[in-house]
Amino acid sequence: MNAPNLNSNLASISARWIQNFDRCLLHRKSAIVYGNIHDRFLWRSGYQDIHGFLEAYGQDMGYEIVMRYDPIDGLNFATPDMCDRYESLVRDRLANRFGHQAPAPTPAPIANPN
Repeated sequence: MNAPNLNSNLASISARWIQNFDRCLLHRKSAIVYGNIHDRFLWRSGYQDIHGFLEAYGQDMGYEIVMRYDPIDGLNFATPDMCDRYESLVRDRLANRFGHQAPAPTPAPIANPN
């Protein structure tokens, strides 16, 4: 899926990496963003953290699935529907690859933070 470019909206962005990120996604289907995830930066006339930015950006661009990964929580999706879509795509890919219907994934248990 080719996403539209938001360059016209990026001119007033204070973080240069967002402009680079936008350009990168014109040529690729995915991107890896790394660095200090606690930094805040200007986006949409307000300060955002990386998680809020990635979810809003992906949805604004019309991506079918917007997800992020971290070693503690694993995969996180912008919406529950995106998680369902991802799981459906994985099941379909496994079924095509191995010639059988893959079982629905069992959710991983959530650790009790207490």
